[in-house]
Amino acid sequence: MLLTTFLVAASYGVHVAPSVWLREILFFQNYKHGIWRHTWTLAVEEHFYVLLPLFLVALIRLSKNRSNPFRPIPYVYGALAITILAMRYATANQPGFRFEDAPKVLFPTHMRIDALFFGVVLGYLRHFQPEFLPNLLKNTRTRLFIQAATVMCLSCILATYEESRFMLSFGLTLVQLGFGGVLVLSLYAQLPTTATFWSALGRRAGNVFAYVGEYSYSIYLWHVAIVAHVLGVIVAAVPVHLGPAMQTVIYVALSIGIGILMARIVEFPALALRNRLFPSASGTVGVVQPTAMPRGAHLAPRFGN
Repeated sequence: MLLTTFLVAASYGVHVAPSVWLREILFFQNYKHGIWRHTWTLAVEEHFYVLLPLFLVALIRLSKNRSNPFRPIPYVYGALAITILAMRYATANQPGFRFEDAPKVLFPTHMRIDALFFGVVLGYLRHFQPEFLPNLLKNTRTRLFIQAATVMCLSCILATYEESRFMLSFGLTLVQLGFGGVLVLSLYAQLPTTATFWSALGRRAGNVFAYVGEYSYSIYLWHVAIVAHVLGVIVAAVPVHLGPAMQTVIYVALSIGIGILMARIVEFPALALRNRLFPSASGTVGVVQPTAMPRGAHLAPRFGN
């Protein structure tokens, strides 16, 4: 994607300073502006994947509980979540904080890594406390409470704007808890055993979403370039007027189509090469879905989307 960016910029005679390229290549664009406005999320993810293995190794080395050295994970998340929430609140509510200052909260790794670590907590519970979440959802009242809480947490996305002081502090915490609720409810949902029209429709819809999710990293990676450059060319070239609704349809279709194409051309072959050069210590790792992973590897969810 950066190579394509370089070639397009060169073709238009646009000069980009070497330091800006280095920020993108070395994943520091979430602390100082890089080339693209959306790749800061990849920097947060990359920092997380560097720090998490060090943390897990430290737990293994320091823990006296050899059967479950990861037991402190939920407590570490609690401390981390409270600390980061306090930092976000203090930053967003400091005197003189403006709308334009929102990236100071939204982009830095130390302000956002709690959301990724919450995924580690869910991974820990699923693999090391396998009865905890299913037992929690067996009770109808508890399940309904989790469903209602999930909806309430995610409703703040529609109730306020991203750069508001509430969203930059408590809102981001509620969003991570809400999507965690969606994940838990999806993993442990009680699907109907009888074949009905709605159950079949739900399964087919799930297959479609899973297919798109398989290519979500590349879709995400290319979608800003499409809306910034490709869509404008199409709108200018088409002789008829394209309203906002039609432009949105074209944008979504192109993002998914080009994302799938680039995943097949670049991402999947690169992952296959990775698996050949660095095979898993405990088996073969698939290109998209891992079938066997080293101890602790399943605690790191993939958050490229």
